[in-house]
Amino acid sequence: MNLKSLRVFVLIMEHGTLVRASEIMHLSPPAVSRLLRLLEDELRQPLFERVKKRLIPTQAGEQLLPEALRILAGIDSLSDFLERSRQEQTPPLRLISHPRMASGLMLPAIKRLSCEFPDARVRLEVQPRQSFGSYIAQDQFHLGLGSLSAHWEDLESQQLCETRLCVLLPRDHPLAQRPKLNLRDLQDLDYIALTENTLLRQLIEANLVSSDLRLSVRHEVSVSAAAHQLVADGLGYTITEAIAVGANLPNTLKLVPLEPASHLKVGLFLSKSKLQHPLVDPFVKHLRQIVGELLEPHS
Repeated sequence: MNLKSLRVFVLIMEHGTLVRASEIMHLSPPAVSRLLRLLEDELRQPLFERVKKRLIPTQAGEQLLPEALRILAGIDSLSDFLERSRQEQTPPLRLISHPRMASGLMLPAIKRLSCEFPDARVRLEVQPRQSFGSYIAQDQFHLGLGSLSAHWEDLESQQLCETRLCVLLPRDHPLAQRPKLNLRDLQDLDYIALTENTLLRQLIEANLVSSDLRLSVRHEVSVSAAAHQLVADGLGYTITEAIAVGANLPNTLKLVPLEPASHLKVGLFLSKSKLQHPLVDPFVKHLRQIVGELLEPHS
C-alpha cells in the first residue's frame, strides 16, 4: 500500500477537500487526485462520493479511517523512535485532550510538570469529540482527557471529577448578582450556544426538553473558548463549567451555578496497550491538584 496515498486519504477525511490536502502535502491537486485514485483502485472500491466541490466519505472510507490512522501513527512513531535512539532521549509524554479541557487543565498541568521536571517533553493532541475516538484508536498516547459520557468500550478509563454546569455572563449583568439561575431566567436573553454536535449542548437540550422550555440562540460556536470570548465582548451569555473556563476568569465575568444541577463527568483515558511513561503519575497528580483549585470555589 502506498503510504503517500494513505496520507492523502487521511487529510481529505480531516479537511473535506482535495485542494486543502494538496496544500498541506505541497503537491498539485491533480497529483493528489491520482494518489487517491491509486488507493481506491488498490482497495477496489470508492472511498469518497464527489458532491459539488466536496468529497463525502463512503462507508468504506469511514471504516478505513481508524486503520489508516493506526498505520500512519506507527510509521511516524518508528521514525521518532529511531531519532530518539540516536540521541538517547526519553520519549515525550503523549497526551490527547478534548478542546474544552485543554486550556483549563492540560496546559496548566504541563506547566507544573515542566517546573517539576525541567527536562520533560510533552506531545499534546487536542481533538474534538467527533475525532477523539479515531485518534485514540491509534493507541499512540499515554494519557487522554475527555468526557466520560463519550466513553469508548475498549478503552480503560477512570473518573477525574464531576463539574457542574454554570451560566457565564458579564459581572455587571443584573442576573450575575443571584446565587443561582435556572433556565427560565435565561429565556429572553441572547444565548451563545455551542453547536449541536457537542456533548455540552446535547445535555442542555435534554434539560430544556424535560423543562418544556426554549432558549433564544443568538450565536453558535463549536468550542467553549469562543463562546467565553463572545460573552466577554458583551454579546450575550453562555452555559459552561469551571473546567472549561479555567483559572483565568476575567474580573468582568462571573460564573453562576445553574439549577437544576447538571454535571459533566471528566475522565482519564489510559492506553489499552498499557503504554508506560514515568511522567504519567506526576502528571495525574498535577491534574488532580488543578481540578481541586478550579472546582472548590463552585462547590
